[in-house]
Amino acid sequence: MKKILVIGCGGAGMFSSIVATQLRPGKFRATILSDEEDIYCRCTSPYIIKKEAKLKDAIQPESMIADFGVEVVHEKAISIDTAKKVVITNKNNFFVYDYLVIGTGSSPFVPQIPGLTKTNHHTVRQSKDIYNIENSIKGKKKAVIIGAGVIGIEMASALRERKMDVIILEKAEKISSYMAELEYSTKILNHLRDSHINVLFNTEIKEIESVRDKKVINIKRNGEKEKIETDIIIIATGVKANKKIAEDAGITCGRSGIIVDEKMRTNVKNVYACGDCVMPVSAITGENTVSQLASTAIHQSKIVGYQIAGFPIKYQGTTNAFAFKFLGRDYGQVGLNETEAKKKFKIVVTGSAESTNIYQDLDAKKPLNFKLVFAGPKLRLVGAMGYGNGITGFLEVSSMAIGLKMSILKVMKYNYIAHPSLTPWPFMNPIVMASEDAMGKVMNFFKRKK
Repeated sequence: MKKILVIGCGGAGMFSSIVATQLRPGKFRATILSDEEDIYCRCTSPYIIKKEAKLKDAIQPESMIADFGVEVVHEKAISIDTAKKVVITNKNNFFVYDYLVIGTGSSPFVPQIPGLTKTNHHTVRQSKDIYNIENSIKGKKKAVIIGAGVIGIEMASALRERKMDVIILEKAEKISSYMAELEYSTKILNHLRDSHINVLFNTEIKEIESVRDKKVINIKRNGEKEKIETDIIIIATGVKANKKIAEDAGITCGRSGIIVDEKMRTNVKNVYACGDCVMPVSAITGENTVSQLASTAIHQSKIVGYQIAGFPIKYQGTTNAFAFKFLGRDYGQVGLNETEAKKKFKIVVTGSAESTNIYQDLDAKKPLNFKLVFAGPKLRLVGAMGYGNGITGFLEVSSMAIGLKMSILKVMKYNYIAHPSLTPWPFMNPIVMASEDAMGKVMNFFKRKK
């Protein structure tokens, strides 16, 4: 039997081995090396803090892997010898492989702040992190989140729903344009501030001190020094790919992860990589890009499984589709927003739609704002974003259209569902409305040219 060895027991590592062994029963023996205590669904973290989910339910049993005949070994891989096809662990055990899958994921990026290491603080990654946060906020009133990305906003919102006073500190001058362009970042910030979450940009943290049972954060903002007192500090400044073991083995890596092709192969034969640790191909530009999302990891892992099992199914590339909910609002983006698209294409046309999540004559309706981005000489769909309520389904359709490289004319003609309590009015489908709005701009442009 051929040996599949996987480094990492996240979604990427798990499913790559499960898919391969199930497609070719009896052909492979698969082993996963895991350095984490459990299999934790990280996306559930803010819902645990809000008490809408329980930590124990977000931890999955290892039987979900073992039932497929895949063995999990709790040892940390520390080196790879690609010539001998051997991985060595922290317990000095040697694991031989025929196929290697690197699914080492990512780790929280923790900035170097004077006093931080001497002060109790939290990251948001493993189950023990959430356990510690849950215990730390009991009876507490104030929280500071460092970082205004998705994780920071979700955690700030969750703590606010627990009636805590929350401040978000961000070094940059605004929310990253990669996450949201100005039009949508303004909507996000306004909702946070309306919900009494203070967001401070252009903030340099000079030092963190522990004063009795409080933490004091010394900041410099707009040239002025301030002190912020808090009970709890959560670091949410992003994640970094765990790529060192691959780099040390001579596997080609970029700045933000392991380089892979459309078959999720590295530059070394029979060595694959997937998940947060890689820089996959973009479905839009064909370039290697960053895509550290759970859904992306699962998709990639299945491609790896198919490849190892001998099925020539390729990865169509990532659209970086994501969405999140905070304080009763949804925001999501697929592909490139207008700001990012203009960096890649000479021709960019956008279309917008104001709709509702269900029929507008129903009392329970809520607003929905949607935008599409078309680019290039063929005006194919390259991006979509939405804010409000009920945006996810429209973003998923847009993600598929981007992957299929659909043009504005094809997107306009897509068939959709209409039902009072499930969708917007039949003539207010946001994808069609936004594409018609974009087409109107194109037609006006050519009218002016005549």
